[in-house]
Amino acid sequence: MTTKLKKILPLLFITILSIGLMAACGGTSDGISSDEAKTIALEDSGFSESDVAGLRVSKDKDDNIEYYEVDFRAGGIEYSYEIGVEDGSIISRDSETEDFFGADSVNNNNNTTGNDTNTDTTTNNTNSNGNITQDEAVAIALAKVPGATESNMVINEDWDDGRKEYEGTIIYNGVEYEFEIDATNGNIISWEETHK
Repeated sequence: MTTKLKKILPLLFITILSIGLMAACGGTSDGISSDEAKTIALEDSGFSESDVAGLRVSKDKDDNIEYYEVDFRAGGIEYSYEIGVEDGSIISRDSETEDFFGADSVNNNNNTTGNDTNTDTTTNNTNSNGNITQDEAVAIALAKVPGATESNMVINEDWDDGRKEYEGTIIYNGVEYEFEIDATNGNIISWEETHK
């Protein structure tokens, strides 16, 4: 072997090794795009881009996991999604009424179950003092998580800004659901899902 070849071989070997390591570490794909994350969130919520306002997509990182945060408003509700950059999975979703003291936003809450699930027209989910009971709040929350039971739930009565509400958590099938329910009318004030 010539002297020149002896000098070039180690450099060639290092170059080939470096290219291989970069391909193995970085792969050929950088994950999903921000447009793909937006599409995933909109499809999950059931809205099209023309139905929403204040649409914002930003990239963030938590515990070494990159995700897109997709936020928008529709029907008096604020939606917030965390979509994994690597595979497009929904890490968490959250919905909250924009202004739960305003009648319009509460009445337009698409996440409410209230009287829609009640076939007895003489009952309106309120007791004699005008508030729903804790048992009714339990039923409203469990209706959003098919298969979950009271044994999967923790719920408490609370007061927030002078308004009685029920807040709680359901843990079922690897997902944690946190919620707040307005005790005066049974509307869901906020609902958040986090995949464990």
